[in-house]
Amino acid sequence: MEYPEIYLPLRLMSKARPRVTRFGAYMPKPYQDWRKECVELLKEAWPYDPIDHPISVSIECAGAARGDVDNYMGAFFDAANKILWVDDRCSIIKSACISHTKAKLADSYWKIRICDL
Repeated sequence: MEYPEIYLPLRLMSKARPRVTRFGAYMPKPYQDWRKECVELLKEAWPYDPIDHPISVSIECAGAARGDVDNYMGAFFDAANKILWVDDRCSIIKSACISHTKAKLADSYWKIRICDL
């Protein structure tokens, strides 16, 4: 199947680590807010059921150069679980690549291409 390219006008976000307090663990609010926005945009852009077979994912992103590309990918993959694919385990996503271009915050975006393997 040929999937459409997904374009998300969304700032970049690195995968956050849980914060631990004496009351339990939580994810930082900016990460929670970003993930919620990303999920909403993905649901609007993706008319299919989550993919449950091997695929290749290519991500092109632009935004402030403040993080590591592997952490950008991790944040996106977590948000896309159960929307684009059933899970981001390696039996589903067999191949993944990411490229980053520095851009102003207002010009941030994600472009995602998915191919069946």
